[in-house]
Amino acid sequence: MKEIKAGIKLTKLLLVFIVLGIFVANDRAVLAENVDSQVGVEPDLTDLEFSMSASVADGSSLNEADEIIFTIYYRSLLTYAADFLITTDWEQGLVGGSGSNYIDAMDYVVASATDSPEGTVPVIDLQNRQISWDIEDLPPSVNESVVSYSLRVKNDLPAGNKITVSVESRAKMFNTTWPDEELNYIIQGSLQPSPTPTGVSVTLTPTPTGVSATATPVSVVTNTPGPTITSSPTATPSPTKEAFAIKYVKLNEITSNSARVIFETNEESGFSLFYDEKQKNLENKIEGLDYHKIHAVNITELTANKRYYFKIKVEKKSGQAFWSDLFTFVTASEDGVIPIRKEDIVISSGEMVISSEKTDTLVLVKESPISISVSIAEAERILSISAKFRSTKVLGLNSEAKAPVGETRLVEMLPGVFSGRLLTPSKLDQYELILEIKDKHGAFHIKSVPYRIFVSEAVGVFGEKNKRPVEGAKVEILKYQESFGDFISVGERFALPYETNEKGKLDVNLPSGKYLLKISAHGFKTKEYEMDLGRSIISYPEIFLEKSFSLKAFFLSQRDTLKDVSDFNARNFKIFFSSGRAKQLALLGNVAVIAFFVFVNLLLRRKEKMVLALKPMLIFIHNLLGLLVLLSILFFIRYQDFWGSFLFVVSGLIALSIGFVNIKKIKNRPSSQRQGGKFNV
Repeated sequence: MKEIKAGIKLTKLLLVFIVLGIFVANDRAVLAENVDSQVGVEPDLTDLEFSMSASVADGSSLNEADEIIFTIYYRSLLTYAADFLITTDWEQGLVGGSGSNYIDAMDYVVASATDSPEGTVPVIDLQNRQISWDIEDLPPSVNESVVSYSLRVKNDLPAGNKITVSVESRAKMFNTTWPDEELNYIIQGSLQPSPTPTGVSVTLTPTPTGVSATATPVSVVTNTPGPTITSSPTATPSPTKEAFAIKYVKLNEITSNSARVIFETNEESGFSLFYDEKQKNLENKIEGLDYHKIHAVNITELTANKRYYFKIKVEKKSGQAFWSDLFTFVTASEDGVIPIRKEDIVISSGEMVISSEKTDTLVLVKESPISISVSIAEAERILSISAKFRSTKVLGLNSEAKAPVGETRLVEMLPGVFSGRLLTPSKLDQYELILEIKDKHGAFHIKSVPYRIFVSEAVGVFGEKNKRPVEGAKVEILKYQESFGDFISVGERFALPYETNEKGKLDVNLPSGKYLLKISAHGFKTKEYEMDLGRSIISYPEIFLEKSFSLKAFFLSQRDTLKDVSDFNARNFKIFFSSGRAKQLALLGNVAVIAFFVFVNLLLRRKEKMVLALKPMLIFIHNLLGLLVLLSILFFIRYQDFWGSFLFVVSGLIALSIGFVNIKKIKNRPSSQRQGGKFNV
């Protein structure tokens, strides 16, 4: 009997557990279904708080070397965890006064980007100047989460023009993207060259293949803490020594199977560069055992159209080490690099083309404008193409020239022809002209235009004794033609500036070759100067003329001066009186003159005493204004014909008529006449 009762109790207990199990399973299924239904609904803009601020207010002006810390705030208001992506990027700076001239104005401060509170490591994309935090399962929270990073204004930016830079941040959750948070700044460059470090050489490390990283695992290494947020854009000089760090990291070139990385430390160091397709385990390693400040590393044998990640460890001889952020890039597709031939590139100065297939050297005047055109057969593949000057003598690497317009973005003016204008550098040195090409397949390719380029002072013409500049000296340029075996005048084919300016300078850009310059000036003996440009000399000469005074030469020089002045005035008169705006302005002037003459006429009618006191002045003003109106009528009829300036002529005649009547009335009145105790005029 007891066994039966025990069996019944055990059965009841089993039934209770079965029922509870079914209930829990159903409850979990309902809960999962509920969560799935929530996740399936796209969040809206009210489900996330997202904003960006900076240590320098939006719209502020910045100086070179200023550092700004950007802080991004976010908080999920959803009831469930969701994947969340933050991206922030900074544009190239647009040079003021130009529509297409851009320059890299700000650098990312290496290792300044912080991990997210959820543990996500930032990824730095130098190709697109972008930082991203890809946060898995961002939970709802009552508190804001914060990430930050720093940008530093470059040194030696172009002087004279303001540069505008925009920094943007955005958030994405599922397919919902939040509006961009944008901050804008204005930078004024000073063009003050930074001192070049001494005793620095270059490391071009051969790339080992299949080398595994044997150093401390990358995943457990932490960066040096970033700088503290300050309220001023200008860093306060510290009395202590600058901490060991990487100053910058650049991607110099990316092809379908290689990438070139350049980085600099503030102290001499060796390095280890770890890279891989996987973000968390960088298994390939390249080492640089020599200790330098600037290092250039070629990563080769990569796969086309793949995303790679890399991280750099630099170490001093003392053993002190510094780790960079995690960087990323995407290799180009197999057909990503667009070939450009020498004959596809045309460089011109003014009206003269100075490039050719047989030319290898160009001598350019400093801070002079040149034009460049590039013909590309597959133009539809181009995302952007830019041109810039780079020095060939700085630390053995290519450093960007500090030109008044450091870079120009080429625009497709004709189908397949990309054109733009840029200024030559202000520093006398040897440069190369490079093209930076980005295409839709992901290639970031640098093409060096195959010319040696020397930047020089302009041709100078001076007096032999006093060394004073000779203004207005005539310079005829002749180039030696191999086919003719003689010097042929360049001026027969191209329009060149043939006269020196007030500083005795002649701005002219020429390709290499043999030239003969014939210089003549009033009061000086004519002189010929022969030069082998680009071979024996790589700069334009200073030419000194011997004095040869004569009365004839003196009077001829004065005549030419007067002729220049009269020609200048004639050109300006023609430009002014041929324009529609000038006619509108002159018409308003006629209306003002008519109004003034009518006002004087009313005073005459009211017999004001004031008119008598101002009688001589009023006559003078009427005559002067009448003369100006008459001359304007004649000039407008001369340059815009009678019917083209008909309205102006009519208004001018009305003004002249009223003025003539006023003068006649004023002259016919005695200086004083009393009638009834009042003065009459």
